Amino acid sequence: MPQHQMPHTFPSPPAWIAIGALLFIFSGCASNPIVTGKSSAGASATNTKIPITTTSADARSLYLQGLSVTDQLRAHDGRALFEQAVAKDPAFAMAHYNLALVATTPKVFSEQMKTAVSQSATVTEGERLLILALQARANVDQAKSLQYTAQLVTKFPRDERARMALGLAYFAQQDYEKAAVEFKQAIEIEPSFSPAYNMLGY
Repeated sequence: MPQHQMPHTFPSPPAWIAIGALLFIFSGCASNPIVTGKSSAGASATNTKIPITTTSADARSLYLQGLSVTDQLRAHDGRALFEQAVAKDPAFAMAHYNLALVATTPKVFSEQMKTAVSQSATVTEGERLLILALQARANVDQAKSLQYTAQLVTKFPRDERARMALGLAYFAQQDYEKAAVEFKQAIEIEPSFSPAYNMLGY
């Protein structure tokens, strides 16, 4: 799914929806484990994929279903599933993060990002870096977004979504050659990861 160059002002609703469809791929992948409570220092180093922090197995299941449908550019369906996940676990940072990505208005985006950021101290390092990278992008701080996503790939080099996040950070800086390298890395990790093919088309 293509992704975004976040301007100082948010685009009109149709463009905003398109941006959401591009952005949601930053989230963790379906093979991620459930993590309850605060993550321990260095916990991410033992995982190939970015872990997901939630206190509810039902919320995790709904969240993963949401990722699956948003990967197919079905943002509306994904939004409904992420909302159900938040209902099961109101402190589910990555569900709020993804609700921000599929938001149809700047107000909803800001509200969901604020909640995700407020929970970022209680999640795993990978989740925290994803959230802070998107916050930096929303604040038009592309350098900071690139810094966070580079750290993410260092910690999770075999996570296709981490690679995608870094590629999108390069893409936002118009460094298309480096972006393409990361998209290709994502495909090498997961050949069926359609968002990376989509971004290579851009």
